[in-house]
Amino acid sequence: MWGLFVNWGHSAFLSIFTYVLGLYMGWQSFGILGCWAAIELCALALIPLLSGISISETNGSMVYFSLQCLGSFCLFLGGLSVNSFMFQIGFMPSLILLCSGLFLKLGAFPFFFWVPRAMAEMSWFGCAALAVPQKLLPMFMLHDVKDLIGLSGFDSLCLATEVVCCLTALVAAVYSVNLKDLRVLFAYSSVIQSSFLMLVSLVDPISMCIYLVLYSFLSFGFCISMDGLEIYSASALAKLGKAEKQWVGLLLGCYAMSFAGIPPFFGFCLKVFFVEKCMATFPVSCCILIILSVVSMYFYYDIFVSCALGSWTGALSEWVSCNFDPQAGKKVHFVLVVALVNVFGCILFLVCLGIFHL
Repeated sequence: MWGLFVNWGHSAFLSIFTYVLGLYMGWQSFGILGCWAAIELCALALIPLLSGISISETNGSMVYFSLQCLGSFCLFLGGLSVNSFMFQIGFMPSLILLCSGLFLKLGAFPFFFWVPRAMAEMSWFGCAALAVPQKLLPMFMLHDVKDLIGLSGFDSLCLATEVVCCLTALVAAVYSVNLKDLRVLFAYSSVIQSSFLMLVSLVDPISMCIYLVLYSFLSFGFCISMDGLEIYSASALAKLGKAEKQWVGLLLGCYAMSFAGIPPFFGFCLKVFFVEKCMATFPVSCCILIILSVVSMYFYYDIFVSCALGSWTGALSEWVSCNFDPQAGKKVHFVLVVALVNVFGCILFLVCLGIFHL
């Protein structure tokens, strides 16, 4: 993963600088078209980082680029019709077009299909980039739409967004059954997290940023761990040794319970934060999303059972001593540190939540 920055040099840092510039433009923007321009700048900045060095990564980035262009077209037409007196198609069609563009960019229902298709072709770095950075500005724009439509229209927007969020999480849970490609499973997990983020963004954009930062720790930790072990699917686990297979299975099990929000893992703090912010405004949707999030634990359950359960005799000493390869030993120790920080970081966050009253 980090070899990408070494190989690309200034190109990678230029892309990151462009993305940060787009974030600043979006933060300072007061209109839909200005925010649209910032979203496009961020989307273009991510494409060189997603392309990678292989043909499959290039194909995945082309899927991302094509769907982002379609979403940009819907956003532009919707924003133009809302703000212009010369190009009007009616307020409700304009709002539907605008929200369709946002849902398409976020990978929400019914436009979720491109997220697993793109992530299946990308490296773990590309998966992490799609899971977190590309969602930030569209979430802000979803919150800013309420300033255009007023309180009466905002109630309708909230109801429609609730339905979309619940359907997004439900469809992602159904489509993830019996999948063995870890990148596709992670993609559907990211789609479910988009449902949580959309509801939080309607309540408070600052809370949405906090939630996204917390989720970034979990998602980047998972991607770094899988990239460090060079594991992309369940079939890759068959090539590992007995001790390695068991501990990788345990690692996947811990991340599965963390993504599901089970204490004491780090993902539990995401669910606590979400319930605290959204239960009063969206009680029914909160309950549905929490249940579907727990169901998502079964994304990784079969892999966890097949790898981690079995004879543990000598597995710990073989894994920790890393007799197989000194270089592999450094990699495995780094992966274990990342995993421990991510899955057990919940306690620190809950302490901060009580001290600073987030």
